[in-house]
Amino acid sequence: MKASRFSDAQKAFILKQGSDRKAGISQATYFYWKRKYDGLLPTEMRQLKQAEDENSKLRKGVADLSLDKEKLQDVISAAPATPSDSSLRNGATAAPEPRFEHAATAQQGRASGAGGTIRLASRRGGQLPCHA
Repeated sequence: MKASRFSDAQKAFILKQGSDRKAGISQATYFYWKRKYDGLLPTEMRQLKQAEDENSKLRKGVADLSLDKEKLQDVISAAPATPSDSSLRNGATAAPEPRFEHAATAQQGRASGAGGTIRLASRRGGQLPCHA
């Protein structure tokens, strides 16, 4: 994101003056600042910006952890079944259906019957071995 040409003190002064034309900013910028910073001191503006930055970092961390949790749950659910399962008593094998990013990739994987690595659909792009 582009850095602002105005410091927090300058923004507070422009808002206190109440004029957007003298400062050389658009009305949209002026009203955005007024909605966000009206009545705040420059030190409070800095604290608000720090809190917003920390909040966005925490949100990204939660999103990454949620993806990791989903991947792990997929791996756990795809674990081979034990022979005590009723479906495997007659000698059948359990092969979970892998999740592919694209339908075309899924069709190729099913048609070839080859193992290899499947790229899971995720933000981190993790890879797990395929035993299909």
